[in-house]
Amino acid sequence: MYHDEFVRSNWMISNNFQFKLPVSICFGRNSIEKLPETCKKIGSNVLLITSRDISHLAEKVSITLENAKINFEVFYLESSEPDCTLIDSSAKSIDEKKIDCIVGIGGGSVLDMTKSLSIAITNPEPIWMYANLSYREPKPIIKKPIPVISIPTTSGTGSEVTPYAVLTNSEKCQKGTIQQPEIFPKAAFIDPELLTTMPKELSASTGIDAFAHALESFINISKNSPISEFISIEAMKLIFTYLPKVMHEPENIEYRQKMAWASTLSGIAISHRGTTTAHAIAETLGGLIQIPHAHAVAITTYPVLKETLRYAKEQFAYIYEHIFQENSKHESNEKATAFVNSVYKLIDEVGLNRNLTDYISKIPTNFSDKLLETLLNYKYRPLRQHPKKFENTDLKKMIELIVHG
Repeated sequence: MYHDEFVRSNWMISNNFQFKLPVSICFGRNSIEKLPETCKKIGSNVLLITSRDISHLAEKVSITLENAKINFEVFYLESSEPDCTLIDSSAKSIDEKKIDCIVGIGGGSVLDMTKSLSIAITNPEPIWMYANLSYREPKPIIKKPIPVISIPTTSGTGSEVTPYAVLTNSEKCQKGTIQQPEIFPKAAFIDPELLTTMPKELSASTGIDAFAHALESFINISKNSPISEFISIEAMKLIFTYLPKVMHEPENIEYRQKMAWASTLSGIAISHRGTTTAHAIAETLGGLIQIPHAHAVAITTYPVLKETLRYAKEQFAYIYEHIFQENSKHESNEKATAFVNSVYKLIDEVGLNRNLTDYISKIPTNFSDKLLETLLNYKYRPLRQHPKKFENTDLKKMIELIVHG
């Protein structure tokens, strides 16, 4: 378990660590105008992946490519989240020799599809075999994936700067993640001009997902990464300040830009630390029922924090001090509790204080047991990265709260 002294020693950089971010970031208003320049350095034939609900945004990218006389084809992701069957069938229909760059413009699902497809087009195994699951090692990537450029249209997943791609396996009712440095995007274009039409519900859910990335990265005990800790704090601070403001003024470009930066920072953080228990339960939940990933994270985060509180008081107090500039002489207990309560307040303020019954009309019989069993069978590795190693009874208690409220 972490102690405050350990965290502070990390921040003083007294321990060895490694940090690598091979993604070229182009950030700011109208940054996509520089996209053709980057594309030309990578290849001359582009596959543009997007979804129809944001065709008005994809059109901006298309016009930019057309004006630069770059050859491209458009592929529309029809499903809400990329399923392995869709990825495998799509890869077979794409001629590898005619594509040398893939540009993804969209939310996390589109960017996950973009990365997954970059592997599936050039490698022989079904895409699920490259997922890194707790119960088995992934198949190695034999042939170099097609280079990817990411253009996020949400502020939440941070996928534009991570080596991760989340997969849905409908046949197994599971979600898994490809974790390979080969799928770090070559470049990310983060343009707040693309974010102002994001619906409120999506702004809220992706914002909470970004917050969870930053928080879980900070408390993750798996490796020493003081830079991740530093930027996690900054990301959480930005989200606490600007997510509620975005909800009230969705077209405010300054607020959107702050949230875009927070999401990118959170993505950088999880690239080097990874997530823990709340995400493990959320991904297991999303594999069993049809619930958007970010909504699942919003449901799982507070119950996990509440159960973690007594085991991570120093950490939570430290976060609270640095986010809210609280330097009083209050005990760690009080500051830690105040932090957990502030997370609950944030989730409630953006309209995501919900439980499972808000998403499905009838909870299946013994669903809590099924969720726990599935979690322990294939998502147990992230549980080991949490500040507290929960016993099965603790996990069952949290899951009951998540499922039944």
